[in-house]
Amino acid sequence: MLRRLLLPAALAAVLAAGGCGGGSGDKGSSTTSTTVGAEQARAYKLTVQGILRSVGTAGRSLVVSVRAASSLSDVARALAAFRASVDQAAVRLDASRAPPTAAAGQRHLSRTLREIAAGTAPTIRAARAGDRPAFRREFLAYQRKLNGVYRVRLRAAGDEIDRALARP
Repeated sequence: MLRRLLLPAALAAVLAAGGCGGGSGDKGSSTTSTTVGAEQARAYKLTVQGILRSVGTAGRSLVVSVRAASSLSDVARALAAFRASVDQAAVRLDASRAPPTAAAGQRHLSRTLREIAAGTAPTIRAARAGDRPAFRREFLAYQRKLNGVYRVRLRAAGDEIDRALARP
């Protein structure tokens, strides 16, 4: 379930105008002191979904801003706003209270979001410098990371969280 949200969030961050979706089709689990109750799991998933939707929204806003940009300076501002939004999503994720079984997956997801945000730095620097060849090179490298390593890590973190919440 989270993986379905993570993938569109990553794709939006890649500057594809895809939407975030996915529903919470969870079945309940037994409630004991060592397992995650169905309500706790559902509430946590809704929190994570909201955070990931904010990343998707930031990605879509970036697409719109880049398309409307008339200069590299405009693009740099749009990328900086995207970076701030993704950083804020990581902060919100860190502040959310993960069920103990999902804490490791949450840490992996947060770390990946922070790296996605930090990964914009070379592209922003090149755009601010007005260096079109460097901008293009850095932007394409960033997109490859988003489509590659970051996408894989987002999916793995989502899978990890889903497995943790599904444990009986």
